[in-house]
Amino acid sequence: MAVTVALLATFMGICKVKDDNIVQAMQQAQAGKLDHWSFYQARNIRQDVAQAALDGLLASEAAQPAAAQQKRDDRRLGKVVLSALPFIGQSAAAFRASSAR
Repeated sequence: MAVTVALLATFMGICKVKDDNIVQAMQQAQAGKLDHWSFYQARNIRQDVAQAALDGLLASEAAQPAAAQQKRDDRRLGKVVLSALPFIGQSAAAFRASSAR
């Protein structure tokens, strides 16, 4: 009788360890999905903010005289594009790196 109890206890212990490993793997998979979704949302938000800034610049330039408007537009648009490039490059590289895992 004692041998049967010992064997059942051992079997149940092994099953518990296996179950814990499966649960941990499922949690890691879910965390990976959430990371990808968060990256997707952040990328879209950055794109919307950049588009809104560009729309604001274009609207403000429409209210300016033509010569002064061109100078301001060139400077502002160049700054916006240059400031956005590192973020776009980082985003693409981070997404490729996370997708490769």
